[in-house]
Amino acid sequence: MKIDDFIECDINSVSVVSEPNGRKKVLFCILDHNKNKWELCADDVKYFLLNGMCLQNLIESINLYKTSNINECLEDVRSKVFYLLQGRYPEAQDEEFLREVVEKKIDDIKASTSLLLEIQPVYGAYILLMTSGISITQIL
Repeated sequence: MKIDDFIECDINSVSVVSEPNGRKKVLFCILDHNKNKWELCADDVKYFLLNGMCLQNLIESINLYKTSNINECLEDVRSKVFYLLQGRYPEAQDEEFLREVVEKKIDDIKASTSLLLEIQPVYGAYILLMTSGISITQIL
């Protein structure tokens, strides 16, 4: 299963797991079109934002920003990283140090040390997170 195959599928649950080494994992249980359960796992999550989780969370799109595609949408990614870090979109009067922090995160994506995952809803949860990697496994 590819990440794009989850369009119009339901996010059933979200769990944050603290590992013994201090790292955090975020686990998403997703029901596909055939009601099979899948676990999308984000490892070593540095930043996580979840807005609007409710009983039904239908996925409209999943965007994974990484080294290979970040330059195609750099301004959009900057805005999303700022939102992830500050809980709001950037404004003209924002301090330079905030922009420098965002650029450092962008550099991490360009260097392949981080990925930015965005899940946009038709209804329900909007999700943004920075992670070192993503895996998908079927739950039997």
